[in-house]
Amino acid sequence: MPPQQVFPIVMPIVVTYMQNPDPNFRKAAMMSFAVIIEGCAEVLLPLVFNLMNDTNPEVTKHACNALDAILESLGDEVLQYLPMLMEKLLFLLDNAPQTETKATVMAAIGSAAHAAGEGFEPYFGGVMPRIRHLMTLTEGTDEAL
Repeated sequence: MPPQQVFPIVMPIVVTYMQNPDPNFRKAAMMSFAVIIEGCAEVLLPLVFNLMNDTNPEVTKHACNALDAILESLGDEVLQYLPMLMEKLLFLLDNAPQTETKATVMAAIGSAAHAAGEGFEPYFGGVMPRIRHLMTLTEGTDEAL
């Protein structure tokens, strides 16, 4: 089935799960997004952005995974979202408590850079020092990076 047919049926359930106090439900909502997003990015981006601020690191990580999937389908349309997107991703890269979340954020930044092409150039200078810093970390389980 095309995403436009699946989306109206699944989305009310996903929205309900996004608002559930149980982080497992919010995580499931983000995992569902990764499957149904193609062709529906304009509706989903604001919802994913909101859950990138979730207090549960697992929910944040899966929101970044959903964002990564959305970015892959946007192409150069990502340029209109790039300022807000990069502000949020760089904040998470600097402040996320889990190495896995930082790795997921890096993947989303890579997808944004790929989709934006030359439009990513203004952000390159802010991203590269952070990548270099993450590559020098020796504490924890950094193989995820």
